[in-house]
Amino acid sequence: VTIYTPLTSITYGVNPAVYCPASAIAANNPTVSGGTATLYAVSPALPAGLVLNTATGVITGTPTTATLAADYTVTASNTCGAVTVPLNITISPAAPAALTYSNNAPTYCVGTAIANNIPSNGGGAATAYSVSPALPAGLSIDGVTGIISGTPTAVTASNTYTVTAANSCGSTTK
Repeated sequence: VTIYTPLTSITYGVNPAVYCPASAIAANNPTVSGGTATLYAVSPALPAGLVLNTATGVITGTPTTATLAADYTVTASNTCGAVTVPLNITISPAAPAALTYSNNAPTYCVGTAIANNIPSNGGGAATAYSVSPALPAGLSIDGVTGIISGTPTAVTASNTYTVTAANSCGSTTK
């Protein structure tokens, strides 16, 4: 004779969870209260590359594609019943890569507004931009879009400026 205790709750160590494509995730382990779960299930299916172990409830894997935040209902059960938990998972865009600008070697004139210098990259969308050292007087970089704009106010010697484009999965420089 096997006697089970009813389950009372289930939680996950990381919830909400935000992961990056092509990076293996740390195992996300459930904690079940009340009794011992004998079977786990999830609905809808987890994002591509992630797997739920139906015996332990542990979620592992390497996400393959960015997805918006979504709730996945994990159910833990035994002979006496079941409990559920909404597990919110986001797969962020891949890190920005191969950053370039519409004009990578510009020459500007004092007192003349420059054409917006617009960034692009071959990776995931950047959510933050920065530059080092500071741009010449009168020019600025938009920290969200990365667009360099303005009107130079003083002559400066030629210099190299490093722009960093970043998101939650990484960064790249140009």
